[in-house]
Amino acid sequence: MLGPRGFLANYPPDVVLVSNGRPITKGDILNAKRRKQVRRLEHIRANYEPVTKPCFVWVFHVPGFLFHGWHLYVKTLKKDWCINLRNADGNEKMALKIMSLFPCGYSPEIENFSDWKVMFAQEYHYPTRKRPCDQGMALARAVYEPGSDRLLDVQAATTQENL
Repeated sequence: MLGPRGFLANYPPDVVLVSNGRPITKGDILNAKRRKQVRRLEHIRANYEPVTKPCFVWVFHVPGFLFHGWHLYVKTLKKDWCINLRNADGNEKMALKIMSLFPCGYSPEIENFSDWKVMFAQEYHYPTRKRPCDQGMALARAVYEPGSDRLLDVQAATTQENL
């Protein structure tokens, strides 16, 4: 009579399947998936062309307790990137680049970032029913990697081009 694991009762407990008489563990399956993912990402990164899409630079204020404060997002039709200085993931250069595209009376320096967001929302005011006062939106162009969706650059939108 077979136990609760069936014929796998004769193998160690970490074996999840037997293929051609060879026991395969969950770790083997996960390592194979990781190797496949690394190969795929290396191929994409080696053979990619950066994608340029129209986007909005969006600054809004969230009242309340948990996510309170001013936020900056770069949004395309299907992707968005949060640009903040709370974590060390290299957003400082992107924040300075966006500040230089839309000066709003402030020089592009990290010390001016929080004041700049308030002035951006006033200068590029975009009222909606949810946020009638505290948000601003401006048109730009986002350049990103297609495989990893990493934001590479934000460029000024030109009125001569069809976005």
